Order: sequence, then C-alpha cells, then structure tokens
Amino acid sequence: MTDIISGVITNNINSKIYSSRLKVRRSREFEFGPHAVDLDGKGNILGRPRTVALSCFGNPVEYLFGRFDQPRKFKEHESPKGCGGCKVQQACYLVADQRVESDPVLSQLHKDWEGQTQRIPGDGRFQHPTFGMLRAAIEDRTWTDSNDKLLADERRRRDRERKTPPAKRKRTAPPEMVVALEVERVKREQLLLAARRQCRTDHRFRHLSEDRCKFTARVWHTEQLLGLHGGQVSNAEIARYVISIGATHGIGSGSLLARVGDAIERCKWLENDDGGAPVWPEFVEPIAGPQGMPQGMSADAVTVCLDAD
Repeated sequence: MTDIISGVITNNINSKIYSSRLKVRRSREFEFGPHAVDLDGKGNILGRPRTVALSCFGNPVEYLFGRFDQPRKFKEHESPKGCGGCKVQQACYLVADQRVESDPVLSQLHKDWEGQTQRIPGDGRFQHPTFGMLRAAIEDRTWTDSNDKLLADERRRRDRERKTPPAKRKRTAPPEMVVALEVERVKREQLLLAARRQCRTDHRFRHLSEDRCKFTARVWHTEQLLGLHGGQVSNAEIARYVISIGATHGIGSGSLLARVGDAIERCKWLENDDGGAPVWPEFVEPIAGPQGMPQGMSADAVTVCLDAD
C-alpha cells in the first residue's frame, strides 16, 4: 500500500515538473522567417540571424507548449504572450519540428503523446505520463546553434576589452599624420604664447602662464594623436599619455585630470572665431607624404607614441 501511494505521489510531482514551462526572457525585438535559418537536417543550426535573450528559440518542448499560444488582446492592441505574437515563431517551429521528427525515438514518443492525449482538453495533455517521457528524452539531447558561438565570441571580445586598459590597445596612424600633428602642436603653442603677450587685458589670457599655454597645445595634440584610431578619447587617456612622455609641464598628478578638462574647453574657444579671427586656425590634414620629420621624431615613433601607457 505504501509503495502504491509513493508511486502516485512521484507521478504527481513528475507531472508538475514536466508540465511547467521555461521561465526565460523572450525578447520581442527580433524578426525573421524560416528562410533565414540554415539547418543540417538533424536540427543543428548552421546559420541564422543573431538574437539575444531568446534561449527558447528552437526548443522542442517550448514549441509544443506554445504552438497554440495567442497574443493578449486589449481593445485594438495586441501584446505577445508566450509564443503567441513572437516575430520568429515560424522559424522557431521549423527548427523544433526538425529536431523531433529527424530523431526516430523522439518522433515515436511524440506520436505516442499526441495519440494518447487527443481527447484530453487544455493543459491536461502536458500532465500525461507520455509527455513526461517525451520531455525527458528531448532534454537528454544536445543540438548546436551558430548563434551560441556568435554570442560566446562577443562575450570573449568584451572581456578582453575590459581587461585591456584603453591606453594599451593597439593604435596605428599614418606617419605623415603624426609628423603633421607634431608640427601643428609647435605652431599652436607659439600662437597661444603670442596671443597671451598681446591680449593681457583679455581675462581668458590674463592667468595663462607659459607652461599652461604649452600644456594646452600638448593636450590638443594628444587628443588628435590618440583619436587617429577612431572613436572618442577620454580625458584619463590623455592624462596617462602626457605623464608617460613627461609633458605635464609641472602639473601634479592629483589635479592633472581636471587640468586636461580645462585645456580641452580652452582649445574649443581658441579654435572658435567668435566674430573675429580664431587664435588657432583650422588644422588641415596632410594630403601627400611627409616632407621631412621634425627634429627628434621618426617614423618609428608612430606606434611607440600611440601605445604609450
């Protein structure tokens, strides 16, 4: 008698386990049809559009649960519910169906379940022992999906980027641009020093020391140099670079980051005519190759400068 009761309890527990759906996030932002999925005939996905937060895609169990799902309806609007309203539903069903029907064991278990539960209404079909056997067999199988490798590669790339400080990331630049920027830095430094001497009554120049003028030109040069690889350069990257080449011009490490920010703002109004001639004319990038290297510079310095820590 005890064994009978124990068996009944176990069957009830199993029916509850096997009749429960996956609790996963079902993203609704992706949309593609069956034609966009490349299968090998056994349910393995060779290629398909990238998706995230859609781990239920192609899962035969979720396919069986959700094939009759209907979207929620509110007045004239509809919102997805389960598989109902999913924009990749048909593609998902194609994968799930092939995974079941291409496997003789799964195909037979599926037929057994369908045949023995035809007269059972609603979700009661999923509490039948034949569905528990089918689900257990499905969950014992493993299929490959090209999307898994794609997402794994993206995660590895993000991990590498997080572990690599921006200043250490490989940067390359044409030698002629490096030379032109160095020449322009010296030119802008001289122009700012001249403006400081001539405009002592202008509050913007009044408190600029000679070192601060040189530092401002250096910050402009560094921002342009590090930006040659593309993307925005942070103030912290500029600060690390000027420290690495000994070009802080007497500014302490504690206030360097703030001074970099000040210099960047100063560069903006130095390049702005504000109704008159700007202190710094527009920088024109070189078209031809370099006519000569500035003193102390060489083509070998291109990578060294850009990779400085």
